[in-house]
Amino acid sequence: MRAKKIVVGCDSCYHYRQNNNSITRNFSRKKFRDALKAIKHNLNLLKNTYPLLLKEAFALRYLTYLSFLDLLVFSQQSDHIRLSDKIRMTLKGHLKHIINSYNMTLQEKIAFIIVVYNTDLYKVLRKMQIRVLKREGY
Repeated sequence: MRAKKIVVGCDSCYHYRQNNNSITRNFSRKKFRDALKAIKHNLNLLKNTYPLLLKEAFALRYLTYLSFLDLLVFSQQSDHIRLSDKIRMTLKGHLKHIINSYNMTLQEKIAFIIVVYNTDLYKVLRKMQIRVLKREGY
């Protein structure tokens, strides 16, 4: 590596808009498996290269679960509901680590707690959030 300086920060430097009808906003088991496989691969690389960063790198895995869970909780398909319940139980087992993670926002931590314990409340709040974002032009 020839970089003279490397800086790590917690600020968001990249933002993008998602179209609700986009393929990225539809759940598929293949995308879910591929995402988890990629994260597992990256965590293994990190474990072998920078083991001290591994604990906080797990935030990416949890955020990926949350991203897919966000799609699943609005689905009415029975296999999606079962998978949603399985993911929620997985997250529930890691909630202490999620809450103590310094590289997740308070909003993300609150979302985890709500979706794990009350999906109906999560749906209501997400729908409200989406309406506000649309009204503000996002």
